[in-house]
Amino acid sequence: MMEEAFDEIEDIHSGIIKNPDAASTTVSDGRMYPPHPSFKLRNVEPPTYRHRGGHKTVIAPNGSFRIFRIEADLSETIIFEKHGADGKGYWDG
Repeated sequence: MMEEAFDEIEDIHSGIIKNPDAASTTVSDGRMYPPHPSFKLRNVEPPTYRHRGGHKTVIAPNGSFRIFRIEADLSETIIFEKHGADGKGYWDG
């Protein structure tokens, strides 16, 4: 479901054709891709994925998630969040 949402939004807004091998490239093509095992940060809970284009996604056990843009000063700005099936976000504890 998350991959479908990423692809739909990026197809509409990025203007960049999806690269099925994007997870294995070292340079961002400017399109944001859904979390991939190769993007996962080790020893971080909840699971956190760092994207090449300056974003990260944090996913909670209840299915809620947040996408952050990482700014030049390394601060983070929430650009999208979705609550889990229980109506709570990962930040709600």
